[in-house]
Amino acid sequence: MVKLTNLQKDALREVENIGSGNAATALSEMFGTETKISLSHLSVIHIKHASKKIKKHKGIIVALYAPLRGDFSGNTISVFFSKKDAFTVADLLLNRKIGTTRFMGMEEQRALKKMGDALSNAYTSSLSKFLKLKIKQLPQRITTIFGESIEDLVFKDFGDKKIHSLLLKTHFTIGSVNIKGEFALIAFLKSVNVLLKAIEKKLKKK
Repeated sequence: MVKLTNLQKDALREVENIGSGNAATALSEMFGTETKISLSHLSVIHIKHASKKIKKHKGIIVALYAPLRGDFSGNTISVFFSKKDAFTVADLLLNRKIGTTRFMGMEEQRALKKMGDALSNAYTSSLSKFLKLKIKQLPQRITTIFGESIEDLVFKDFGDKKIHSLLLKTHFTIGSVNIKGEFALIAFLKSVNVLLKAIEKKLKKK
């Protein structure tokens, strides 16, 4: 685990607050109802430990992920949902009765990718503006995996074991429906250091 100072944690929480606020606005428009996003946990940890936390869903996980370029080139921003929550989100996005979706067809995948784009863009734009970093997000990808396959999914794209994750455990309230998800910025350790240096630079200006 990368040990963060209290000031670094405060700066990351500020970025998260800006990102979640922007994301909540975008998702409220998308769902046609008030959407709230709250943070329950923030840490920078090795991907193995992040995987264990995400695996708490047990069984199948629906993962949305988008490669990043720029100051975070080669890194991935990801959203993980349990299969049940992913199906519920698909029903809400497609204006269906909750419980209708039984599998991830093309229509359901397109709907979830749209949500993933809104979430990821909100957070990456917050990082870019708040910390003066250049980050470009590529199109969303979606896959269905077992919890224990998260590391394989990440290592396949990175080909390196020195991978850390800025893990944000989030809670979505869409109207009266509660959804739990994990939002993670998965990065090489050197990129985590770029992030922390940008935070330090920001803090010195205050």
